[in-house]
Amino acid sequence: TAALWIRHREADHHYNQDRHFGHCLRAPVAPMQPPPPVEAPPPPARMPPPPLPWGYPEAHRDRQWEEEKVKLQELGRQAEDVMTKFSESTLDSIMTTVEALKAKLAEHRAQREQAQRQIEKQLEEQRNNPHRFV
Repeated sequence: TAALWIRHREADHHYNQDRHFGHCLRAPVAPMQPPPPVEAPPPPARMPPPPLPWGYPEAHRDRQWEEEKVKLQELGRQAEDVMTKFSESTLDSIMTTVEALKAKLAEHRAQREQAQRQIEKQLEEQRNNPHRFV
């Protein structure tokens, strides 16, 4: 009885309208506050490159650079050779497939022409020798 009286009171008087939604009790919602603006960190100061160690001559650096260039060129040649082989094998497989399809197409065309000739021959025979019912 108490539950009916409470529901009746809520329905008639719109008791606590902002906290109720139908028969459910809504939890209070905290107001949204925008987050405080974040300041951008200062840009890092550019550090000079570390000095070369003692006894590290300029010629040694140049020689290493040349060795790296030669290695990269060799790697490029190897990649080019591999791509050429892939291209050649791909073209070979495409040509084989095309030739097989052409042969199949010619075979189907010959079968279709032979079937067409047989049908024409049967029609001609039926015209020459019609079926007699009497």
